[in-house]
Amino acid sequence: MVALFLKQSGNLPLNFFHTMFRVYRRFKALKSTMAWRDALRLALFELKNPKFEDQILLSSDSLPFYFRRGTSDFDCFEQIFLSHQYRSPLQIAPLTIVDAGANIGASVRYFAHTFPKAQIWAIEPDLTNFELLRRNSKNLPQTHLIASALWPNKEPVFITDLDAEKWKFEVSIAPSISASQALSSLTIPEILSQIPSGRINLLKLDIEGAERELFQENADVWLSKVDVIIIELHDRFKAGCSNAFYAAICKRPFHQEVMGENIFIYFMPEKTEAVSA
Repeated sequence: MVALFLKQSGNLPLNFFHTMFRVYRRFKALKSTMAWRDALRLALFELKNPKFEDQILLSSDSLPFYFRRGTSDFDCFEQIFLSHQYRSPLQIAPLTIVDAGANIGASVRYFAHTFPKAQIWAIEPDLTNFELLRRNSKNLPQTHLIASALWPNKEPVFITDLDAEKWKFEVSIAPSISASQALSSLTIPEILSQIPSGRINLLKLDIEGAERELFQENADVWLSKVDVIIIELHDRFKAGCSNAFYAAICKRPFHQEVMGENIFIYFMPEKTEAVSA
């Protein structure tokens, strides 16, 4: 059979072999994160057409992961599981994780597998994303899901563009013409009140520009209770995000690493003065 294929392959166009090579490379990459049948299926078929809900079986926990074809869902999955955008350059072992901008739960699944002893608070404002987040976190008892937008103050916020991709929802206190209803907001002090230790060991922020307001207002109240921050800054969407972030965190000594679009901030332990006898 192989000999026959090689004999006849001279009549095949060159782009056929290029296509099969790309399929093989994609299959090999996907197979490291999911069941091989799912990897082969996704390698062979274009994800963006047609549009419907799909699922794969993750090899990390042998549980299904649901996503929507034709959206940014699988792009987000690949960034996390194939490009490892949340893999810490330094060794950490967080016991409390706050995942703000959890989307459909790919990051939650990654953190739950990487840090199995951690309790995870996952925050997502979009209700369609949140429904998939709920299903993708169903068998993870250490997760606490919150359908809300992270904001510096307790006040109604609005999605600024309802037509944006599902991972690019921006929120504002001013309603846009297209926004039909307000979303609930949640502050970091409110989250800290739910954490028994009163401390966030790892704070992941992918909140599409809301980091500007988050670090501009009242950050001093909670920042000393955070050990590590993983953040994607969105100055391309909203000017001033980087300025607000660094102005807030520079009051504490920290070490920084950059991995792709993400910035890892490791705060140095605060020194305590010795008490004389």
